[in-house]
Formats: sequence, structure tokens, C-alpha cells
Amino acid sequence: MTRERQVIFLVYLFLGGIVEYLKKRLDLFDQFLGSLLILISTWYQVQLDVMINEWFGEFYDTLQK
Repeated sequence: MTRERQVIFLVYLFLGGIVEYLKKRLDLFDQFLGSLLILISTWYQVQLDVMINEWFGEFYDTLQK
């Protein structure tokens, strides 16, 4: 193997290692964002259900009066 090929091979290995490291970091970040999205959407859905239930409660109370 010539010196140039050795350098190219080492640079390729180094960059491949960096790419794999960044992929793992991005996977963790994506998992965090996905979990956060699920929690926020669940919280919003519960708040919306509470508002709808309060409205129906007031609506049916006025119907019974």
C-alpha cells in the first residue's frame, strides 16, 4: 500500500467513526424529542377533554333548569 492510500484509508476510518458517533448522538436526541412530543400531546389532549367536559356539564345544567 502506498503512503497516499494509507492516509486516505486512515482519513476514511476517522470520518466513519465521527459519522457513527454523530448518528448515535442524533438517535438519542430523536428519542428525547419523540418522548417529549408524546408527553406534550397527551397533556394537551387531557386539557382539551377537561374543557369539553366542563362545557357539557354547564350545558346540561342549563338544560335541567
